[in-house]
Amino acid sequence: MDEEIIANDKKNIERKYVFVVVGSLILVGVIILSLTVFNPKREIKDIKYFSYGTTDGMAMYDGLHFSIDYKDGKYIATIQENGVSEEDAKKVEISKDKVKKLEDILNKYNVGSWDGFKKYDKDVLDGSSFNLSLGCFDDTSVSASGYMKWPENYREVRGELESFFKSL
Repeated sequence: MDEEIIANDKKNIERKYVFVVVGSLILVGVIILSLTVFNPKREIKDIKYFSYGTTDGMAMYDGLHFSIDYKDGKYIATIQENGVSEEDAKKVEISKDKVKKLEDILNKYNVGSWDGFKKYDKDVLDGSSFNLSLGCFDDTSVSASGYMKWPENYREVRGELESFFKSL
């Protein structure tokens, strides 16, 4: 009788072990699937327009806005830094090579996967927000925004965008 109980206990332990191993493998598979299928790499190339802005408070012109527009065969960048009105924003013509450098930054951090990101923390009344939109000549587009909520790699992207536009 005792041997029978011990044998049953061993079988139950083996079943639990198999259950844990199989469950762990399924979990790993779901994680890999979610990272590759639900957050695929979306390459950004041949930008037609780009717009990125932030707000960091409630004061007038409290934030920044950068944009690039393709018009009449030229790329025009607009740099509106914190405290600068829209009328006083810097406008400069840039080369296709500069636009390619921007595309490289965006692709480095898979910003294409941000499309559809729209998250807000409704409990914060005086926080920071961002808005990004871009369109490419092949009709690919990305639109993302947030208020006190940020997509993956946001801090790095913001830093590189600020450095890029301020260098123009």
